[in-house]
Amino acid sequence: MLPFQVINEGTSRQAQWLYNHYENIVTYSLLSSDWQEEGSK
Repeated sequence: MLPFQVINEGTSRQAQWLYNHYENIVTYSLLSSDWQEEGSK
């Protein structure tokens, strides 16, 4: 669980070759306005 709310933008399947096999890459996003709100708590 992440300490702040992020949005899962998607998964790139088998996008990176690492240690003799392909790995998926999961991309998350966080708006700067949401980051500033979290920092003020």
